[in-house]
Amino acid sequence: MKRSRLFFAGKGTIRPIVLSTLIPVILIMAACGYYVLNKTEPVAHIVEAGRTTAQPVQRTYEPDEEKTNVKMNEKAKEKKDDKTDSAAIAPNNPADKPVEAMEAKEPNGRPASAAAKTTDPLPRSGKGITAIGDSVMLDAAPFLEKMLPGIVVDGKVGRQMRQAGDVVERLKAQGRLGDRIIIELGTNGPFNKKQLRSLLQSLGGDKRVLLVNTRVPRQWEAAVNRDIAEVANEFSNAAVVDWYSASKGKDGFFSRDGVHLNRRGSEFYATLLVKTLMAFNE
Repeated sequence: MKRSRLFFAGKGTIRPIVLSTLIPVILIMAACGYYVLNKTEPVAHIVEAGRTTAQPVQRTYEPDEEKTNVKMNEKAKEKKDDKTDSAAIAPNNPADKPVEAMEAKEPNGRPASAAAKTTDPLPRSGKGITAIGDSVMLDAAPFLEKMLPGIVVDGKVGRQMRQAGDVVERLKAQGRLGDRIIIELGTNGPFNKKQLRSLLQSLGGDKRVLLVNTRVPRQWEAAVNRDIAEVANEFSNAAVVDWYSASKGKDGFFSRDGVHLNRRGSEFYATLLVKTLMAFNE
C-alpha cells in the first residue's frame, strides 16, 4: 500500500509539468494559424491617366499696379469693399472638355448669331485692339494673343469696374489704348450704372467698345448683366458680348468654381470675342 501511494504521487507531479509545457506551444501555434488565415494583400495605389491637373500660371499685364493675390473656395464668405464691391474670385484650372457652339450680341444688346457662326477667317492682326478685364480675361489672354498678334491685353486678378477708369487713363498715357476696346468686368462684384457710363464717356464716341457680360454663380450675376445691357443701349458705339448665354450648359469649360476657364473654355471664349469683333466692325 505504501508503494502504491508513491507511484501516484510521482504521476501527479509529472502532469503539471507536461501541461505547463504544452499550453504555451498550443497558444503559439494558434496565434500563427490566425495570422496566416487573416493575412491580406496590400491595397494597390491606382493612378488614373489623364486625371492630373497643372497649377495655373497667373499672368498680369499691370506691373505698375499693386499686386493682388486673393484666394477663396466655394464656401468662403463674401467680403464687400463697399456697397458695390465684393471679394475677388481666385482663378482655378481643372481638366479640359470639348469645345461647343457659341453665341454673342450685336450693338445695343441685340443677338449677334452671325458673329458666332461666321466661317470667315479670323483677323490677322490685333493692332489697335485693347482688352481690359480681370482673371477671366487672363485665362483667355494666350489665345487672344495667338489669334490677334499685337493685341494689348490688360488683365488683373480681382479687378473691379470702378478701377477701369484708371486703367484706361494709364493706357492712354502709354499710347496703348486702341480704337477697338473689349471690357470684361463684373466677375468680382456689382457696380452701378453711373460707373459704366462714366467709363464709356471717357473713351469717347470714336472708339468701338465691346462689353462682355458675365457668368458667375454669385448673387450679383443678374444685376451685372442687366446693367451692362441697359448702358450699352445708351451708346451707339457699344455692343454686348453675351458670354452668359454662349456659355449656358457648357459646364465642361469651367473650373470647379464655375467662373474661371480651363484650356478649352479659354479658347472658346477668345474665339467668341474675336468673331464678335469681326461682326461689330462690319
